Amino acid sequence: MEQTAEEIETSYESDKQKIIDLIRSCAHSIMQSKLRLNEEDVVNEDLSGKEDFSHDHWVCLIMIIFEGMRTSFKVHFTSNAARILAARFHSFKVDDLTPQTSHDFMREYCNLVAGKIKIQLAGCDFAEAAVIKPMLPIQKPSYDEVELEANKSNWHCLIKTDQPTSIVCSVSLEVENTSLLKNIDKLNNSVLIDDSGTVEFF
Repeated sequence: MEQTAEEIETSYESDKQKIIDLIRSCAHSIMQSKLRLNEEDVVNEDLSGKEDFSHDHWVCLIMIIFEGMRTSFKVHFTSNAARILAARFHSFKVDDLTPQTSHDFMREYCNLVAGKIKIQLAGCDFAEAAVIKPMLPIQKPSYDEVELEANKSNWHCLIKTDQPTSIVCSVSLEVENTSLLKNIDKLNNSVLIDDSGTVEFF
């Protein structure tokens, strides 16, 4: 029996959401592992859609391109948040960190998340074409004027350390070949990718 247009659209949205959920999970586990935290110390919360990004706002973005599909992982953060997270990672005092070290931490975080996404989706037979290095993207209007919608593609990552802080993560997914999305059903959720630092840097 042929599927109706409505059934095809529902299936498409469901498969797309599974990929977004996978990316959220990768981002969560990499932050937890990198900062040596317990699972409950890293909490994802959906955005309200009313967040103000106009003060001290930095963006780091990495893109992973597959045949017929591309996805980007983006982190919005303040200088203070980057310093707190980098200080935790390096076991330094916040005041001892340079801005470069703090921003390098955020780029490395994006790198590791992308590496885990790539491994997970490659295991579902998505054919990788390229990974673009983390970068500060140029956008008009600037990110200080952009509002992120309250949906599953955008979320707060709350990190509970001795100095609790948060970042905002965002995913975009562009699909040229919609039939590829069914590959996500091959994901074995019982298999976890090692977060010990063995992911290759790009």
